[in-house]
Amino acid sequence: MGPLVVTSGRITLPEQLEDQALTVLEVELGGKDGPFDPDRLVVGTAHVETLADLASVAGVSVVREGDALLFSTDRQGDPRWCEQAAAFWQGLGRFATGGEIHLRGADGTTWSYRYSADGVEQVGSPADPAAVPGPPAAEPPPVAAADAGPTTDAPPADVPPTAPPADAPPPSGQDQPPVGWPPPVEPPRGPGDPRVGGPADPYASLFDPEAPEPRSPGRTAAMAALLVVGVVLIVGVAMLTAGLF
Repeated sequence: MGPLVVTSGRITLPEQLEDQALTVLEVELGGKDGPFDPDRLVVGTAHVETLADLASVAGVSVVREGDALLFSTDRQGDPRWCEQAAAFWQGLGRFATGGEIHLRGADGTTWSYRYSADGVEQVGSPADPAAVPGPPAAEPPPVAAADAGPTTDAPPADVPPTAPPADAPPPSGQDQPPVGWPPPVEPPRGPGDPRVGGPADPYASLFDPEAPEPRSPGRTAAMAALLVVGVVLIVGVAMLTAGLF
């Protein structure tokens, strides 16, 4: 037996054809799987005498209104889908001249039977119980951080990281060197910076409070002139003293 189904609808089937339909359907349902026993003409424990009795194989109850038969789910019975239920609805196409039967399975699948003077047309089909996937497998619980083993992405907490050398290239795979790689180098202070071997800065004394004040060019010329005059006077005095004049 298949899944539970809900059925509703009505078909046009004249009352004078009902006995003929019952006889044909009892033969056609005999080789199908379901609750109807063709040898004893019973459905379960109930004896089949009318078309309404046989309709219980499809889990429906039947009410006649003139030339129409109204079908609804038999909630007091066992409205489960089976091969005999499918054969019952298909077999009615030999006698019904109009109407529709609508069914909905427990899994939400819907299908219908449409009757006309040309026979019956099935729209959609019930789901195959064997093809319906079961519930998804439960995912394994996540591993707690305390249970996880050591990883190789980071050094142990008790081992300080080793600083890279100043002239080492940036790590591979990085477009830009990380901040602080390598340590910045202080630029030269000027052509007189002794670190680069340049000449002494003539203005260094201006920024050294302990350096002697630079000599003025005018003062140097005056001292040189005084020195020359002094030498001339000394030579003159020496010559006078020697009686050369």
